[in-house]
Amino acid sequence: FSLSMKPKFLYHGSNVLIKRKFLKVNRPTDKSSVHNFVYGVYATDRKDIAKGMALTGFKFTKSFGDYSKNPYKSIFVRGKPKGRFVYMYKVLSSSFVERPRGSHQWISENNVKIIDVQKFSVSELKDYWRKATLKEKWWYYKHKSKSLK
Repeated sequence: FSLSMKPKFLYHGSNVLIKRKFLKVNRPTDKSSVHNFVYGVYATDRKDIAKGMALTGFKFTKSFGDYSKNPYKSIFVRGKPKGRFVYMYKVLSSSFVERPRGSHQWISENNVKIIDVQKFSVSELKDYWRKATLKEKWWYYKHKSKSLK
């Protein structure tokens, strides 16, 4: 499809099994980008990104994403995915806007109905994450300290 076309479905990754029928708007946990301050539902048009993001929600972990890899990789600076399962939620894209454009990050400021959910064991998603190198850890903490100023 062309870059200007909106996909019909988007995907949201989570380490939490959501039992209700909707993804609720929420405060983002990743404050590394100005685009991550919107109170909303975050989703992506790429399933590999949703799977990688699902691995990052475990407590006491810190990570960043490598979008240049196929599949997408979550790079863990601290900790690793600890749970047994993660989930990918399929939603309609109608209320979402891509922010920033071309980023694969879509945000809805409304609750969004869950169309489908897929369950993955953390072990089957081993190609979607790795531990950070020392150089990457140094870069991450330098970058984080600048974004807090």
